[in-house]
Amino acid sequence: MTRESRKPKTNWHDVKHAIDTKIHEDQRLFKEPLTIHLVTPMFGGGPISNSIDQDRPIRESAIRGHLRFWWRATRGAVCKNANELSKREAEIFGHTEKNSLIKVIVEEIFKEKKQIKFPPTYIFQKIPNEMFLGYFKMNVYLTESTSMTSQDKKKLGNEIEAALWAWINFGGLGARTRRGCGSLYCEAFSPKEQEVSKERFDQWFKEKICQYAISIPEVPREWATLSWEFRLQNKASQTHLSWTKTMETYSEFRKKHNVQNGEAGRSYWPEADSIRHLANMSHPDHKLPYPSNKPKRYIAFPRAQFGMPIVFNFKKESKKDKKRSKEEIAKRKWFQKEPNAKTLVPRNKNRLASPLILKPLAINQEESVGMVMVLQQPKIEALTLLGKGKPLPNVTDEQSIYPTATYLKNPLEDESGRTHSSAIQAFLHSKEVQTFCQKNYKNKH
Repeated sequence: MTRESRKPKTNWHDVKHAIDTKIHEDQRLFKEPLTIHLVTPMFGGGPISNSIDQDRPIRESAIRGHLRFWWRATRGAVCKNANELSKREAEIFGHTEKNSLIKVIVEEIFKEKKQIKFPPTYIFQKIPNEMFLGYFKMNVYLTESTSMTSQDKKKLGNEIEAALWAWINFGGLGARTRRGCGSLYCEAFSPKEQEVSKERFDQWFKEKICQYAISIPEVPREWATLSWEFRLQNKASQTHLSWTKTMETYSEFRKKHNVQNGEAGRSYWPEADSIRHLANMSHPDHKLPYPSNKPKRYIAFPRAQFGMPIVFNFKKESKKDKKRSKEEIAKRKWFQKEPNAKTLVPRNKNRLASPLILKPLAINQEESVGMVMVLQQPKIEALTLLGKGKPLPNVTDEQSIYPTATYLKNPLEDESGRTHSSAIQAFLHSKEVQTFCQKNYKNKH
């Protein structure tokens, strides 16, 4: 019997009793526990990656981690540098030598038994076998501190509420939250239906920024913060439908390529040709850049801005090659295969979280509006390509990460003809996002 299997199951009534006896009601941030609904399935979320802890599917430690992140993105943005941020964060959330000033308690968990409607499978790396859908009740408690005045406690409560507001509306629980998994609804913090119209959402967002004294810096901080950049669907619909349309909009923009006889051809994006040039390897049909008016020896990796790692796989054979005999191929000494698979990562790191949040913004337990939101992050300074074979040079030129070259079918060119150096801005101004914002998607029951 394993250690995990010997662990006793959590009795939530015992937990609730322990909370009531050990913590004074004046320490509660809210008089009544917050009821928080998962409006999309939670993927993973337990101590084991991509799995659900059946005894404790919603963990306080995970919620504290989310609140730390969203505190940095909201109230923490007033800090001028990472040292100042770290000091203030430690005061609130604690560190190895200091206890946290807050405690998160999940008091009850309810699992809903209903059919889960999945969005397109590309949201997940694989179709998960276990997902959680339901709701839970939680409260935040301010721990006792002899040095804290009533004014200090009120200020602390405001900082935590700012993080809660951002977490519930723009974050989630479990893995893949920036792609909509584990999205949340809470009546106390979520917008009402009338507040997510095109005209009203700007006002609602500005009011909350003011109410919670959130700073949105003009110059990016060393960490992710909120920004003024967001796009919303024109009208609310069932959550699974708004989620699907949001992800399809992103996928259509990110996978722009030539179509031949109904099948995907070469990409309009420059990364594949850039790797071929750096590796000095290509199939004969791919020796020239595509499209043909793309600059020769053009090195650019704009999709790095969408988050990394990115894996690039190259087909070793074309349809023409499959029809050739081995003898014919052997005679052609100039024949070269495509490069081996390459993985694009930030230099000296193994990942970079996407600044794009693509999710359903819930207005009740059943309906949402699809939302594209951008977190403000520092610029990428350098990239590394990993993979088998001869090492490729690091990409350190800003023009290669934020390119400005113009060519036919350039995905970075918007409908007005403007070429963006930022892939994020190109996406926000793309035809796909314009259609997403203007089109009404009817509910399908």
